Amino acid sequence: MLPPPQPFDWINPTKLSQHDYHDAQWVAYVLWKESESRQRPTRVVTSHGGLGLKLMDKVTLYHNDTGLMLGEYRVVGIAEVDGGVYNASGLDIISLMEYRQEHKTIVGFPGGEAVDSCELLLYDCDILLPAAKENQITTEIAGKLQCRILCEGANGPTTPEADAILEQRGIFVIPDILANAGGVTVSYFEWVQDRQGYFWTLTEVRQRLDEIMRFSFYDVTTFAEKHGVRPRIAAYMLAIDRVASAVRLRGIYA
Repeated sequence: MLPPPQPFDWINPTKLSQHDYHDAQWVAYVLWKESESRQRPTRVVTSHGGLGLKLMDKVTLYHNDTGLMLGEYRVVGIAEVDGGVYNASGLDIISLMEYRQEHKTIVGFPGGEAVDSCELLLYDCDILLPAAKENQITTEIAGKLQCRILCEGANGPTTPEADAILEQRGIFVIPDILANAGGVTVSYFEWVQDRQGYFWTLTEVRQRLDEIMRFSFYDVTTFAEKHGVRPRIAAYMLAIDRVASAVRLRGIYA
């Protein structure tokens, strides 16, 4: 016999809100660090999707929380399934989010020019963030990209063949296994809190997530340099190395 339904408010409200930031918070940090070393604002092009939508909102909050000026970077293009919008001077993200909430689309947003979603990926930018669907970056597109950094917000947005082209062209790729690992990290946090029966504040969650993701980024890039491989391969190698080391130390049946 199934237990009776539980009232929704028995769940810890802080725990429910922890997933609001996850990947978006860390991508926001990457954008900020990228902006620090440049003489002009970092230009970002992103496709929406789950992470893209949260990023547009949370990056703004991240900068406000840390007292940073929004002028340190600018989102110049955003693409969705039904169309994209572009503004070389930077899109007003708050206005765009309000427009999307009202119209359920970004098409027709008056703060930028309408562009084809696929063509927008090829626009000149510093960081390209494909955050919507897999296999979005194909061999045809990879040879035409004008970004310096490709941050994979979606799962598997780059085909293996396109990945090789990006490496040849010297485009730095932050692989999906790292770039969108914040979500599963926060899920781990929830498991830890459930086991303890003690729930953290949202500030504690953000601090712990930020620390883990920054160290993970450092570990992957250092491993890549040490072994002369691209970050995606380094992430796989590092993961397997850690599992193998644990098995050797503890024994497979420990």
